[in-house]
Amino acid sequence: MSRQGYSLGVKSVLTMIIPLKDAVSGAFATQTRKFTMPCTAKIVAVGLNVAARAGTHSTSTVDVKKTSTSLLAAVFDVAALTPGTIVSKESSSTLASAADSVAKDQVISIISTESGGTSPTWAGADLQIDYIPLGD
Repeated sequence: MSRQGYSLGVKSVLTMIIPLKDAVSGAFATQTRKFTMPCTAKIVAVGLNVAARAGTHSTSTVDVKKTSTSLLAAVFDVAALTPGTIVSKESSSTLASAADSVAKDQVISIISTESGGTSPTWAGADLQIDYIPLGD
């Protein structure tokens, strides 16, 4: 992902990789994965990469939420992505204002939703979250 410039006061941008689907092709189905933020942080980018996709994906989406509020301005559209190409959201037009401050120990939910389609499958799906620690 290309990265916007930050002031010299920013000590580091940290990255978390959350596997959503292993390399074995499987059904794209509604599911929720959760993790806890390790520190208070500003989310500066969220990226999704899917190595392979098959079948018909009518409405296949991935959203990232804190509580019930999305960190994304718009969900990832799995049907529209090109397998093997990272789709990144890293600006104020693609990240919601909720990404500006995420509390330490905040539960983050990654929600995959499927509606319609014919035998939609995916493989090798990973979500990347880049964040700047804000101190605790």
